[in-house]
Amino acid sequence: HFCEHMLFLGTKRYPGSSGFDNFVARHGGTDNAYTAAEVTVYYGEVAQAAGSHELRRLADFFRWPLFHKQFVEKEVHAINSEHLKNVQNPEQRVLETLNSLADPRSPVSRFHTGNLETLYDAPRRNGSSPVDGLKEYFRTHYCPSRMRVVTFGSKPLGEQLEETESTFGKIPPGPKECQDEPVETFESPKPFPPERLGKWVTIEGTEPQPSLWIQWQLRDLTAEYKGQPLEYLNHVFQYDGASSFVRVLTDSLGLATRADVLEDMNSAGTSLYLVIYLTDSGRANLELVLDLVYAYVARLRQEGVSHRLYQTIAMVNRLEWDWNDPAGPSSTVEDFAER
Repeated sequence: HFCEHMLFLGTKRYPGSSGFDNFVARHGGTDNAYTAAEVTVYYGEVAQAAGSHELRRLADFFRWPLFHKQFVEKEVHAINSEHLKNVQNPEQRVLETLNSLADPRSPVSRFHTGNLETLYDAPRRNGSSPVDGLKEYFRTHYCPSRMRVVTFGSKPLGEQLEETESTFGKIPPGPKECQDEPVETFESPKPFPPERLGKWVTIEGTEPQPSLWIQWQLRDLTAEYKGQPLEYLNHVFQYDGASSFVRVLTDSLGLATRADVLEDMNSAGTSLYLVIYLTDSGRANLELVLDLVYAYVARLRQEGVSHRLYQTIAMVNRLEWDWNDPAGPSSTVEDFAER
């Protein structure tokens, strides 16, 4: 995450700390980056006439970054501000607390964002340089064999490929340990073996309405993208038609106001979260709410998958796909870069 921030602040050929952002803005575009669990994505969008120049500038991020020392403290404070915002985010508080219960050997259990203490104060106390750490991380992780480049534009594909090869193709191959060593994943050790599950945690919230979160740990379902099994689970837990599970919780018993389903999928597995937003009565009868949830799960298991319902969900998704507006350039390249 820290490296992501610093790469925007100048390269050998374009040393200005705001050069890339200013260039993109002058050509009517936008740029950004994000660091997810196992991938960092950088992207920019500019007018067609400036596309070739943008490619050169972006490729230089990964050829000649400067890692200016004078900008380190400023960027660390920007990251620390992101962290402080996340601390007050009710959803983020729950997710980070649940992740902290994972096997401590797994990356899932660790602090991912970074803050002033971990990125700046602690290294300085230890006599180490944050910049030296950044340079070593960049050297051992940012090599072409670990990268994927996606372009989007009206130029013929052959021309886009030629421009990409003339810019990103000039990035040095990197050290042997970056080229040859397999990319580390979150797959092993398993973050949530059986002994790490079956726990109850009470978390201090930041909103007046309480909620009950239930986490189920499934295998990595990335390869099942054609079947979309999570779409089925989302439907059966969130459907609020007559006599549905949600209606029983809300209208019949007055224990909740609504239910949501969240999911997080990577090589560590798929975390499925059922979030029930409770009334005062629901908060006072948590065991009853849990009993109802697991009684409903038992019923779903007994009845099995409804192929008719599954086909209906598939038809709705197909209609949404066929009639949805085309994604914009930035959204398209982000999506393909992570595939």
